[in-house]
Amino acid sequence: MTKHSPGPWRINNDEPPFAISDAEGRPVANVYEPTVERGAANARLVVSAFELLQFAFQFCDAIELKDLPTEGAPLHVRLKGLIRRIEGEE
Repeated sequence: MTKHSPGPWRINNDEPPFAISDAEGRPVANVYEPTVERGAANARLVVSAFELLQFAFQFCDAIELKDLPTEGAPLHVRLKGLIRRIEGEE
C-alpha cells in the first residue's frame, strides 16, 4: 500500500477543474469536466478510491482471519484480483 499517496484524499475546490490532494496536501489528480455536476461526481469518485481500497483490504483480511471458505467465493476472488491490479501486481 505504500505505492499510493496517503489518505484520506480531498477535493480542494468546488468548480472545474477539480483539484484533488492527499493527506499531506500534495496533488493527486485534477478532474477536467465542463459541467460542474459531472465534474463534482467524478471528483468524488476519485477521492473515494483511496477509502474503497482500504475497505477492500480490511474486508479480505476479515474473511481470511475468520478462516471462512474462500475457494469458489466469486466476490472474494474478484476483490483480491482487483486489489492485485490496483497494486500493479497483475
